Amino acid sequence: MLRHLELPSGQRRDHSFAGLKSHTQHPFRLHLEQHWLCQLLLERLNQLQPAGQPAVLWGQELMALGNNPAPNRREPIEVWVMGKAPQPQKLTARWLVAADGAHSTVRQLLQLPFEGHDLPAPVLRLMLARLPEAVEEQLAGLTYIRHPLGTLSALRMRADWRLILRPTAAEVEPALADEQWARQRLIQIFSSYCESSAWQSLPMARDHYRIGQRCVSVRQKGRCLLIGDAAHITNTRGGLNMNFGLLEGLDLAETLARSSHGDGTDQPLAVEAWAVLWQERTHSVLMARTSQLLNGSNPLAGGHGELRPDYASKLLRQACLLDLIAARERDAT
Repeated sequence: MLRHLELPSGQRRDHSFAGLKSHTQHPFRLHLEQHWLCQLLLERLNQLQPAGQPAVLWGQELMALGNNPAPNRREPIEVWVMGKAPQPQKLTARWLVAADGAHSTVRQLLQLPFEGHDLPAPVLRLMLARLPEAVEEQLAGLTYIRHPLGTLSALRMRADWRLILRPTAAEVEPALADEQWARQRLIQIFSSYCESSAWQSLPMARDHYRIGQRCVSVRQKGRCLLIGDAAHITNTRGGLNMNFGLLEGLDLAETLARSSHGDGTDQPLAVEAWAVLWQERTHSVLMARTSQLLNGSNPLAGGHGELRPDYASKLLRQACLLDLIAARERDAT
């Protein structure tokens, strides 16, 4: 269940995922933390890799791009990496897929602008093993809270609660100085449910991260492709940027697999079509949607406990991704 909670009034709107049951075996939210996902990917890569060859080369720093031919030419792309050897090593491949994050080295070497803007205040993330009982009773597994002082997102994780606070530009200095600002904000937001002392004794871990709204103008340059944070970053509301990156990565993998049969002459056209399609989706779906969330628009306003169709579609794509992962795990065994 997903809940939208207005405080201090206590007004709530609950949105059931039951409507997805006819479309997926996973009609629920799964917050798959990065270390779990990485472990699954590494296990699968090791299963697919020929014996005696490493699935992942660790400790390699990309130093330079070499030959980057046009996609319709049969030459490989070249990169130079620095590992344990005293000199850089040249690696070649049919395609280079840059998934090296928001500060992408590949993007910089390609001299592709990362157009957009940075948001003025960071996001503050709190990790608590438990919450005051009276507060926890008001929350669903995923709850978006709106209060005159600001918004708060509450996510129930496997082992703890994760609370997301968004201080204003004027609040950044005290918010980052120590945990007292966060405790005081929680006391104020949940004042209707518990005394301030209930928050003061709870162990709390916290960190923060900066966010922005940026994307590249093209997804492909020669035989190099950009996906995930290397191609786009957005505000983190709703997890749209992360899920978008997973979906485009999956689609790219399937595009390469489908077009690799025969002599491979169709693959450059298939990859180019992928790059154009996902660049269009970045602008028309991802950037537009997260801008609405940033401006305070409610993505759930379907009324009567129903998910709005576009948001339900997003959840369905995530659930179908789980179906696909599960099916492939069954195939592997």
